[in-house]
Amino acid sequence: MTHRVLHFCGSLPPGLGDTDLDALRWFHAHTKGHAITGLPVRQDPDWTLDHLKNRIGKQPEVLRVVHAGEYRDYDDFPSYGVVPGAQLRPEHVAHGSVAEALASVETFRAYRAEHTDLADTRMMLPVPGPVDLALFTFAGGTLMRNLPNFGEVCRAVKYLPVFTEATAEFVAGVSAEAAEDVVFHLEVPSVLIGMYKARVLPGGPRAAARFLAGQMAGLLAKFPRNARVLLHLCYGDYNHTEVFQPKNLAWATMFLNHLATGLRRRHVGFPQVHIPAAFGSTVASKEDAFFAPLRLLDDEWQVIAGVASHDDSLATVAALHLFETAARRQAIGVACACGLGRLREEQAKPSVDAMITGAESAPYAA
Repeated sequence: MTHRVLHFCGSLPPGLGDTDLDALRWFHAHTKGHAITGLPVRQDPDWTLDHLKNRIGKQPEVLRVVHAGEYRDYDDFPSYGVVPGAQLRPEHVAHGSVAEALASVETFRAYRAEHTDLADTRMMLPVPGPVDLALFTFAGGTLMRNLPNFGEVCRAVKYLPVFTEATAEFVAGVSAEAAEDVVFHLEVPSVLIGMYKARVLPGGPRAAARFLAGQMAGLLAKFPRNARVLLHLCYGDYNHTEVFQPKNLAWATMFLNHLATGLRRRHVGFPQVHIPAAFGSTVASKEDAFFAPLRLLDDEWQVIAGVASHDDSLATVAALHLFETAARRQAIGVACACGLGRLREEQAKPSVDAMITGAESAPYAA
């Protein structure tokens, strides 16, 4: 049985990783020799806010404000519409610059060359999901209503192909120069949040799971075959607060099973997947029933258990045991529910220590 690795979800509290090199050094120093899924470079934990303010909001010739917002909380985000007569193109909505990403790769390569223990390690590069970007752009704060604005959601779906193409172009551009050096961290809180929002409609969560899984399978089919991808599910964590508190892992399991079908149909390999069992400031559940739906999870998924808590390493081990028992497999990695950037500076190291305690705990026994 192989050992579990550590998985960092990407960000650090302000002050710990203000540059790519700062982030590389901090994460590397705290792995204590353990294998990792990827070594993150600097990532803004509030990338959504930055993207809306400094990308979407700075193109008035293409995108106009429909509802204003001040970014105080989830329900205070602005929403945009396409200017009449304008044509929205991938370059208008692209979250990342290939040139900037490759500059980060060069920093990583230089750092890796100085540390022999990182010889087989890749750089983790964050990639926001296109559904997330489309919804945040066109639906904004109305997403937080029990029933979001239908017209704005439809607008997001209408322009989703533009966001999908932007994401695919970014991954292809980076892969052309650095496929063997990078793992793409595809961040999609919209999956579980979308299923939650759809609960008000008969059969809503299942319908949402099918739609979102189809979109995800189509996106992954557009990526180069040599692009390594890690899928990150979560419940939202803006201001370290979840959008909703799940009763169990049924929705994550449902989505992943639909996605498994879509990937096989398209002959696309399975990415590794991070499944969060904690949310916001709430630690992972101690109840068997919370994890029980994982018994139905497709056997091909390699899972990372998002169970670590800075408050209690032993609780992390207990939650990991429940997770693996229900999933009927050993997790390939241990992680927190979201990026360390959601925590206070003094909570970051204890969180990694909890991940290590979990990774070193007794292996799964069927």
